[in-house]
Amino acid sequence: MAFLDGAAGLAQYADRRVADPAVRALRAKVVVEEDASVPIESAIVTLRLADGSSVTEHVRNGRGTPGRPMSEDELDGKVRELAAFGAPFVDAPALIAAIRGIEQASDAGRIVGLAVPASH
Repeated sequence: MAFLDGAAGLAQYADRRVADPAVRALRAKVVVEEDASVPIESAIVTLRLADGSSVTEHVRNGRGTPGRPMSEDELDGKVRELAAFGAPFVDAPALIAAIRGIEQASDAGRIVGLAVPASH
């Protein structure tokens, strides 16, 4: 998905995106090989080009792993993306602020309340 969209977020996993002919065509060219010697937080990607050459990239620590933790801005962005995709009723800025202030909160239940739909 990163090759086609420049991203690999939730939108790229939506059924309509996965079923897109361009995605299906690229997916048909991909071979995944598991290598037990490569740690789970790592990945090695090799592209074999039409001219016979290849390009390899080794990511030792994927984004969000202990070796490459997400920044506060990245975490906030992920909360906003998750809310927009699957819980549009969530006030993401309020939830983020509440989580950031959890140590001073007298009632952690308020945070849970920010993540569920309001009763009518």
